Amino acid sequence: MKFIKIILLLLVVQLSFGQNNIEKIDSLITALHSNGKFNGSILIAEKGKVTYLNSLGFSNETTKEKLDENSIFDIASVSKQFTAMGIMILMENGALRLDDKLSKHIHTLANYENITIKNLLNHTSGLPDYMRVLAPLVDRTKLTTNKDLISLYSIHMPKLKFETGTKYEYSNTGYVLLASIIEKVSGMSYGQFLEKRIFKPLDMDRTFVKTLEITAEDLNNYAFGYLYSRQDKKYLMPNEIERAKQMFGWIATYGDGSINSTVLDLLKWDRALYTNKLISKKSLEEIFSPSYKNNTLLKNYGYGWDLKENKLIGKYVRHSGGWPGYVSEIERHIENDKTIIVLQNHYDAERPAKLIRNILYGKEIPKTMSQLFKEGKSIDAIIEFCQNPNTSYLVNGFKERHLNNFGYELLEKEKNKEALQLFILNTQLNPGSANAWDSLGECYLIFGEKYKKEGIKAYEKSLELNPDNENAKSILYNFTNTKKGLNILFKEGTDRFTNNQKILIDSILVTSENKVRNLLPNLPKDIKVTVTITNENVDQLGGVNGRTERNSPAEVIVEISKVYPGGITKAINTALAALIFHEFHHLSRGWAIYDNKYAQGISIATINEGLAVVFSETYTEVKLTGNSSSNVTKEWIEEIIALPKDANYSTWMFKHPDGRTAIGYRTGNFIVRQAMKNSGMDILEISKLSPDSIMKMAGY
Repeated sequence: MKFIKIILLLLVVQLSFGQNNIEKIDSLITALHSNGKFNGSILIAEKGKVTYLNSLGFSNETTKEKLDENSIFDIASVSKQFTAMGIMILMENGALRLDDKLSKHIHTLANYENITIKNLLNHTSGLPDYMRVLAPLVDRTKLTTNKDLISLYSIHMPKLKFETGTKYEYSNTGYVLLASIIEKVSGMSYGQFLEKRIFKPLDMDRTFVKTLEITAEDLNNYAFGYLYSRQDKKYLMPNEIERAKQMFGWIATYGDGSINSTVLDLLKWDRALYTNKLISKKSLEEIFSPSYKNNTLLKNYGYGWDLKENKLIGKYVRHSGGWPGYVSEIERHIENDKTIIVLQNHYDAERPAKLIRNILYGKEIPKTMSQLFKEGKSIDAIIEFCQNPNTSYLVNGFKERHLNNFGYELLEKEKNKEALQLFILNTQLNPGSANAWDSLGECYLIFGEKYKKEGIKAYEKSLELNPDNENAKSILYNFTNTKKGLNILFKEGTDRFTNNQKILIDSILVTSENKVRNLLPNLPKDIKVTVTITNENVDQLGGVNGRTERNSPAEVIVEISKVYPGGITKAINTALAALIFHEFHHLSRGWAIYDNKYAQGISIATINEGLAVVFSETYTEVKLTGNSSSNVTKEWIEEIIALPKDANYSTWMFKHPDGRTAIGYRTGNFIVRQAMKNSGMDILEISKLSPDSIMKMAGY
């Protein structure tokens, strides 16, 4: 997926003989920064004493304000260790137990009856990650909070991915729920509790939970987060990149992330974890204990910490975080009392903690797969090198993201066959990754017809794993849908549709046209649909209005209201299909504004609109308030029949001076249903009749 495809630059760091470790680290970080792969602050300490402190790059790309050791960064998932500590503080105070059921504290989630607080802490709950669950359920023009998450999970009750306590799978959902439990038990907001019980006691005076009330512009020395836009060839904020905004811009949860801090404050946090200042030694030991089931290790993950150990370093704990615009790393080498803290405000950055770790302990600096390829190794040789336990430590990354990044680097060098080999391997090693399959699909399609079927299958797999993958939806739509004679034109002024909205509109129009054509074979072969944005309030029509302009050439105008509650996307999903069924029914009968095949008269308009309303309601199951026949009376029908042929169209079809609206539409709906009831005909059969015949059939 292009948003997270980070193409690593070839980095060759020449470290001179005789440099000490800190000098080597400084050379490394300087080289990374020079190559555009580091922009942030870094701190290294031994036994609490700072041995290296440096900041490179800008905190604000516009003003060119430089970063320093007091710059504040979003630390993303590094926040989880603070959430876990909050829970442990409450546990020691007797306010909760780790074996408490989730439902004890969040009653609306009683359905998840076996999940305990401990399961949330060590990622063994089985709860699916909320980003995938909620993305298709929420209005992404609005922010989704912890409260919204809990409400939607209680309503939709997404199925557990596995039986609670039997497996490990990293879950942001669990830590959002833990933050909400902290609030419920403490009677304070999550931010207030952490401030009172952790940040203030440790003098972490530049650390806080970033809430909706706090804006980056209001903060002193705040590091704004950036993504590199290859289209614009510059760094932009995430809200300036449409895809990032669509994928993450709606998320306002906390507990899984949302804490902001500095490298100096995080060192204070590190030092406190060697003491009993916050909790007892016993509770600290539990935080740094792995997950077991029946004496079988599930995962070397404690409460908000990855647990590691090797012969050279001994036991160490770490965690990283990533969020659009930010990457963060913290490592605590417990047995040697060394600390590495790296905070960056460029998402497209190298994560240097492993490189620094190797230098600190005198190990050879790992090479990237890109460097190995540059040295002449084949892809097969690189894979063997990376998978061989005797040489794998010499490679800087062989995880999913590293394979993905290297694959795209090869594509840029037009090494397509080698890239394909790498993307295939990535899906074999990470079969559950939607992103890996998405990238494989893109690579297959580069080869054209040769691998078209394989490309489509890869995108289908990606969409299966992540139903919210808009990129896969778009690609599959382009390859699997034929528009036949449908010509879709977006007419935009100041107000513009997003790319995702256009894809959604396109998809609904094509699907609706195919369905209507199967029902009404005489639908014109070529149809032009012009789609625009309106400020008009058409809430009673689901936020979408339209008209059939002409029959030859067939043309339909669609207006989507930006003032509809929930916005444009909500309106599209609510009523666009219903409108297309309605207007295309008009086309099939020849009912249009400029070349109408019927005689003038409100009674004729009433029947044709009534037929379209019933047809649309029958096949889309969308019933709109503006077309309801519930309040139609005999007097309405008599009024319409008695009208002269030149009666004012707007008065009777839209708004009457007496306050009634859509009299013609509502009355037509009533008359057509009455005619169907009297004759036993369905809507397709009765649509073949003339307005006079239908009126008589209804008894008028």
